[in-house]
Amino acid sequence: MLSDGRILVGGLPKDGLISVFDPQGKRLGHIGEPARVDDAPDLNAVLNAGSIIVDDDDDIYYVFRFLLTPTVRKYTREGKLAAEWHPESASLDQAIAQAKTTYEANKEKGVFGGSRVLTAGAFDAETKTLWVASGSQVLQLDSSGKTIRSFELVRPEGGPVQASGLLVDRDFIRAAGPLHGTFEFLKPH
Repeated sequence: MLSDGRILVGGLPKDGLISVFDPQGKRLGHIGEPARVDDAPDLNAVLNAGSIIVDDDDDIYYVFRFLLTPTVRKYTREGKLAAEWHPESASLDQAIAQAKTTYEANKEKGVFGGSRVLTAGAFDAETKTLWVASGSQVLQLDSSGKTIRSFELVRPEGGPVQASGLLVDRDFIRAAGPLHGTFEFLKPH
């Protein structure tokens, strides 16, 4: 939600990445154009699904979950594209390889599903940075989309936390995983 009460909703985008509604639920329009990755409209919609993150200044970040090129777009509160980032890391390379294999297999079968490349995101109000996850790897991005640091989220007994949700505050990173619940990690400073 934006500070003026407008509500942002994602889904399987065909016309716009983010639907915008007023506080009473009236659709006002959309923000962002989907990337054209596939000729099949349903598969293209799946590949454009993402997560919406809003910072304290009402900047809107759209983290594409299934695109084969890791992509984050930043929009102004008015809906204008301000930046597009493509985070890189060795761990992301593995996620991309898996996603490409899944994409090709699904396309061959006519199935509209995918393998997530970027799995979660959060904005850190203290450092004014965006955090994105790809499975158990977390990357901290500066205001120009450059990686400040990256590291793996590991459970106390040693296994990875596959982050499907992130919350970052002054001292902690909280990561929710689909199998093992939510874990709290000290945030590196």
